[in-house]
Amino acid sequence: MRDIDSIIPYARNARMHDGEQIAKLRGSLRQFGFVKPLTIDEDGNLLAGHGILTAARAEGVTEVPCVVVSGISEVDRQAYIIADNALADLSAWDPKMRDLEVKRLESLGANTKLLGLKTGKLGTVDVGAYTRAAPGEGASAEGEDWFENRERDRGRQEGNDEYNEFVEKFELKKTTDDCYTPDVVYDAVAEWTAAEYGLNRSRFVRPFYPGGDYQGREYGHEDVVVDNPPFSKLAEILRFYGGRGIRYFLFAPALMLFSRAALETGCCIAAYADIVYENGASVCTSFVTNLEPENVKARTAPALTEAVETAVREYLRDKRASLPKYEFPAEVLTAPVMGRWSQLGLEFKLRKLDFVRISELDAMKADGRASGIFGGALLLSEKAAAEKAAAEKAAAEKAAAAEKADVRRWELSARERAIVQALGEDNE
Repeated sequence: MRDIDSIIPYARNARMHDGEQIAKLRGSLRQFGFVKPLTIDEDGNLLAGHGILTAARAEGVTEVPCVVVSGISEVDRQAYIIADNALADLSAWDPKMRDLEVKRLESLGANTKLLGLKTGKLGTVDVGAYTRAAPGEGASAEGEDWFENRERDRGRQEGNDEYNEFVEKFELKKTTDDCYTPDVVYDAVAEWTAAEYGLNRSRFVRPFYPGGDYQGREYGHEDVVVDNPPFSKLAEILRFYGGRGIRYFLFAPALMLFSRAALETGCCIAAYADIVYENGASVCTSFVTNLEPENVKARTAPALTEAVETAVREYLRDKRASLPKYEFPAEVLTAPVMGRWSQLGLEFKLRKLDFVRISELDAMKADGRASGIFGGALLLSEKAAAEKAAAEKAAAEKAAAAEKADVRRWELSARERAIVQALGEDNE
């Protein structure tokens, strides 16, 4: 593992990576992680992986896995960079096999946008005992395969929690680098900031927008930057403003709030507000500012947290209706519930005569808006329902015990305790 800032890209790299490719590489990093390391020489010069390095920087990654090649000459290093890019272009696709694999992944719910492929028109492809005919080739009802059935039935799953949770795992993850702050949320932050520090909102500036140049902008003496910057560049932004005496109140990722740059240039405000941005990204957010007295480096702001969360609820209510949450009677058992029991180490068995399979309840059918129970469920006998209730209680107890057992308590060393005792003393 190497610090990402220690990696030196090749300045004359001939392989180009446009914004669309970098966006897809970022999506791949979020979905799969760093499954292929960078290739560097002993001095940290990058031999292979320029695109994924750019994507990692944009994602705010601070350490990257590397394979180190030793004893390579300067000539061989430059030749390898060209060869690594060129040799990949010499391979070819089997288009039918490629398209079949893509369709198979789609049928499993995978987000195939991460693959970076543009498949051509499919011809007739054998899939087991079924045949998929390309559109316009007169496929019969019998010739329709499960791909078509899945597409046709997909709309019926809207509002089904289990289905949506499954599909959500394959969706491209989003970050605040790609989105705008809803106006109602920004207004809540700006109003609190103006009231807390006695500022005029007319002097608030927002330099972070597509194509914006926060470094080239002219800032007036009374200007205050109140905005949501790209989190991947937050340290750079804080040092820029801090070094020039420009006042700021910036959104920051809550889990990385106590960064070196934040503590050096300002005060960390641990608001821990879950903000849903306009692109759907949900990010636990806090704030960093240099509006506090210089000796205050960290604080909470309950009123700010409440104001932001109220604004988020208002935004979500206006943007879309909430999907319904299903709660089933004690006599109904779904596969995800049993799966959770298995993860917790609970033994549970059902006899054949203790259940019947159902796809929906009569009440759901009568309602007309419900889409049924995704994957089906089991309607239990009274005896089995009682056993289910006991299993649910045991599962809750095991989950609570497991959560407690996962907590690892760390102790201070003698050196650290000596530092603690010295802190807060008036003398240097």
